[in-house]
Amino acid sequence: MINTPATYKYDTNRLMVIDWSSIAHQNIHSIQASYKAGDDYGIQTKEDELRLWRNKMVTSMNDLIQRFNPLDIIIAVDGNSWRKDFVKDYYGKHTIVYHDDTYIYTETENYAYRIGKPDKKKEEYTVERIAVKDYPTFRGKDHVLLNELSQAKQDLLWGLYEVSTKSKNENKTPIIPSYKGKRKFSEWTAKTPKDEWQKYKDKFAFELAKYYRALPIQLDGAEGDDVIYSSIKALQDRYSSIVVVTRDSDMMQIDCSKAVFYDHLAAKFLSCESPSEYLIQKIVSGDSSDNIHGMSLPNPKTPGLPKATCVGKDGAPKFVKACGDVYETAKRDGWVDQYIRNKTLIDLSCTPDNIKNAITEACGNVCNGEYAPAESLEHIGITKAQLDLIKNMRDRGFYAFHPRSKADWCNTAFASERNYQSNKIERIKEDMESPISAAPVPTAVGTAAQPEPDYNVGNVFDSPFGDDPPF
Repeated sequence: MINTPATYKYDTNRLMVIDWSSIAHQNIHSIQASYKAGDDYGIQTKEDELRLWRNKMVTSMNDLIQRFNPLDIIIAVDGNSWRKDFVKDYYGKHTIVYHDDTYIYTETENYAYRIGKPDKKKEEYTVERIAVKDYPTFRGKDHVLLNELSQAKQDLLWGLYEVSTKSKNENKTPIIPSYKGKRKFSEWTAKTPKDEWQKYKDKFAFELAKYYRALPIQLDGAEGDDVIYSSIKALQDRYSSIVVVTRDSDMMQIDCSKAVFYDHLAAKFLSCESPSEYLIQKIVSGDSSDNIHGMSLPNPKTPGLPKATCVGKDGAPKFVKACGDVYETAKRDGWVDQYIRNKTLIDLSCTPDNIKNAITEACGNVCNGEYAPAESLEHIGITKAQLDLIKNMRDRGFYAFHPRSKADWCNTAFASERNYQSNKIERIKEDMESPISAAPVPTAVGTAAQPEPDYNVGNVFDSPFGDDPPF
């Protein structure tokens, strides 16, 4: 991945697709971080906290509108993921469960665990990972596939974790990989319970959308990633440019010349030189954030046993290059099921057709998003400064604050300001090159005087410095 300058060209026909969960988490985490730093904003109740979070979300939306001035907006909201059921079905067929009078053993392609049965004095099962070299010690015992056990026993094994406390936060790894099951269980310090906030943030997406004439899309089975991918594919011919606002690196696999990817936390663009290479490397190395393991390869030195470690992110480029055709190598060497598993989970083109079709159908309403005047935002408790800013942006012709039918007027109104801003930056540049006063400016020894430019980096206007950053 390479970074690109934090400026972007003016466009009268731009689509912006927002990863709602990404922005929502950024803002709730910033509130929790302020608590740890000793600044509680005077928050006494969860209602105070949610009001602050809502204001932060409005601030984030306003910033994005000012940067990109999209004609239309899609807000991608997470739904229950189809990948959870896929993973459960996969490991039901690919997990072997061994047992004897003392222990239960589970073996997947990636790891094996020994589970100690609790006695009368213990309430919890003990979980211990088994080294690859010790696999022969249990492989001869009685065994069945996971999905051949009773539902109660399956649920028991799905609910067991390997606990690690090596870092500051307690980490829990499920002994049978579940989708997004491996998480750092950091302390949730927000006053709003996490489950309650999760539901609230999605509901608020639909409430806020109308004030930006945005189309929120949330479908059963579809993650935000699926919505983003299918929206781009469905609408790429309708718009001259598409900005995707997300911190999710999975989006780098999308090959669309009109799309750029904006990391809202780092405030920078990201791009990928070869989306296809990125995707194949991601498939073989997995995705630790979603608990998708990399390829567990057979060890030629110990036939029948896997290598001790999986293919990782750092080793993926060299591994892919050595394979040539990865799929054919996987079939030949016996790890094709793992390859197909990861491709299905990671390659967004593998999203089930019924989900892709439903997203495409929903995108048809992108020009017909509900519109509500900015003054109505007062009921959610935004600050007066925010409302004044929105009114000012509306007067200046930003598309999001006008009905779609007024798009032509916005283009005309905004053009004069765009020219004004460009001229202002040009004047600043000229002043930097030709100082008004010829008198020398005192500087520290060995340090050259540096002008302080007053241009607005990262807005909707063309950069007068061209494609390269000015400094």
